[in-house]
Amino acid sequence: MGEKTRASEIPIPPFGRRLRAIREARGYKQKVIAGRAGVSVSHLNRLELGQGDAKVSTVFRIAYALGVDPVAVFAWEEGQELSA
Repeated sequence: MGEKTRASEIPIPPFGRRLRAIREARGYKQKVIAGRAGVSVSHLNRLELGQGDAKVSTVFRIAYALGVDPVAVFAWEEGQELSA
């Protein structure tokens, strides 16, 4: 049997970068998405910079404000390196 991987060692998809890329590709300002999602602009900014955590419900609200499926904000390109 192989070694078990600790949860803290599992790579995390670049959520914040993906969130920002989707928002910018759709031409939205942070203020618009924050308003639609019911979060502060500063909180959205921190999430995009990878400096904050979000509740699952917040992720859903932001995704819907962007007009995407919540799974899309966690997607990454095949072959893209993930950072822990």
